[in-house]
Amino acid sequence: MGKVKRQAQKHSNHHDNLRKGKAAVVRRQHSQKPPQPAKKATSQAATNGTSQGRLNVPFTKHDNVLLVGEGDFSFSSSLRLHHKVNRITATCYDSKETLESKYPDITKRIRQLEQSDREIAAASQLEAVSDDNFNEDAEAEWKGFSPSPASPEQEDEPQENTWRRPPVNVLYAIDATKLSSTHKKRLGPYTPFTKIVFNFPHVGGLSTDVNRQVRYNQELLVGFFKAAKGLLSSPSRPSRLIQSEEYDEDDDVSEDDYKRNPGAVKGQILVTLFEGEPYTLWNIRDLARHSGLRVVESFKFPWLAYPGYQHARTIGEITTGKDRSEEGRRKGAWRGEEREARCYVLEDKKSEGNVRRSRKRKQGSDDEDSE
Repeated sequence: MGKVKRQAQKHSNHHDNLRKGKAAVVRRQHSQKPPQPAKKATSQAATNGTSQGRLNVPFTKHDNVLLVGEGDFSFSSSLRLHHKVNRITATCYDSKETLESKYPDITKRIRQLEQSDREIAAASQLEAVSDDNFNEDAEAEWKGFSPSPASPEQEDEPQENTWRRPPVNVLYAIDATKLSSTHKKRLGPYTPFTKIVFNFPHVGGLSTDVNRQVRYNQELLVGFFKAAKGLLSSPSRPSRLIQSEEYDEDDDVSEDDYKRNPGAVKGQILVTLFEGEPYTLWNIRDLARHSGLRVVESFKFPWLAYPGYQHARTIGEITTGKDRSEEGRRKGAWRGEEREARCYVLEDKKSEGNVRRSRKRKQGSDDEDSE
């Protein structure tokens, strides 16, 4: 996470629990406008309290994503499992030792992130064999820990999941405000990125002074913006994507993406904040302008699109206190777990291809807000 040079200040990454339910997901490239649902349908869905619309997911199979400020890596895990992202580099502010002390189950999750699908499948097969007590049937079928050849009927059956997820690059002790300086060498092998994501940045701390907290968080965002700009991809500086991976054919990606280098796109910075004060007091649009960026779009953060993504406190899992059961579990939901949030999409003002867009919006708003 980003780091502000002040004592007793820690950045937090306030993750919220997933709202249960299913909805269609829309993936689009940078050049594609987000779908505009009919106003009547939107208002009706809001009235009924259901989510029938298509969720706005700004990731595609051609993306090379950098995640900063991860807490328990639940967003990294959800992004990898449920969205066909080409490359993911997930980072956290804490050291490995500090992270393990905060989140007791983090070791297993990190191990799963760093494994390829083949390694995960092999581990599952080993567990299946050991659980079967090595009976004669199991020994015959799993001899050499390899599955038996499929029958002709099985080979003709369509495969539901042909996507092979590459392992996630996990890095510890990464300061979001020093991406292009202190951590440039560590991040170098994975740059440039088509998306750099910072979900729910916050400096933390025990201060109750709202103005002071606002100022500290503004410093964090400005430092992050300036550090992230130099790591973004562009048409002349394309992102390096993983080749020879299999993808499903139903992705919503234009044909032009296949004719050109899919990594040669204008990189974007994504920042997600809770709605309402004090977060609106941060004035993210003004901070972006002063940092040489522009907010080109904002939309409600689609919790339903990321199954398993949940809130993780900076100080780790709290197991004692008046709001805790004997087993250490929270008796009630944390007040932030059901809050609305908004994702802001930013681009470099000087990046290639922004001149025409700026002229079109000269007389309009600075960004496109969508539900």
